[in-house]
Amino acid sequence: MSENTKKNLQEAGLKSTLPRLKIMEILQSGKHLSAEEIYKYLIDNSYDVGLATVYRVLTQFENAGIVIKHSFESSKSVYELNDSDHHDHMVCLESGKIIEFHDEVIEARQEEIAKKHGYELVLLPVDHPGQEQKSQWLQIRQNQPDYVLMWGWGVMNQVAIQEAANIRFPMDRFIGVWWSASENDVLPAGDGANGYKAIAFH
Repeated sequence: MSENTKKNLQEAGLKSTLPRLKIMEILQSGKHLSAEEIYKYLIDNSYDVGLATVYRVLTQFENAGIVIKHSFESSKSVYELNDSDHHDHMVCLESGKIIEFHDEVIEARQEEIAKKHGYELVLLPVDHPGQEQKSQWLQIRQNQPDYVLMWGWGVMNQVAIQEAANIRFPMDRFIGVWWSASENDVLPAGDGANGYKAIAFH
């Protein structure tokens, strides 16, 4: 385990315990792994770490922004290290195989539009159905952006508005687009949603 990994844990306010170091080491393989797969690897390699500990460490890593949790399948969540390189995912619905890809044309076009209007673009994807967004909003709290634009739908919108209220993000700088413009989207957050705006087409 590198000194850099220990430093990353310390910067996140986490001690370099054996379970944290071993789980970090496993995630550095670059694969998208579930808690159960990480647990199996630890057991197969004679590390006495319980499944509950694996879940607890992954939750700590997610809250600290060290890992990203994806729910590509409704019954299974997987984790990957949160590196600085943006990428997208394709998931085979039959085999569950996950393919990462990065398209320079797509990235360049988004950056071009943001620059044209004087903004720096930071993309924070949310996996379907969007019920888990804590890591994204922790990152927003850390970055303190001027505005947040949301392309969402369904329960994703309600969760996003509630999470924005939880971190006290200024609602007058939180703008939903089209499918994020229903009154039902703001009801769960109550008064915390005051100031939220949405753009709709008529």
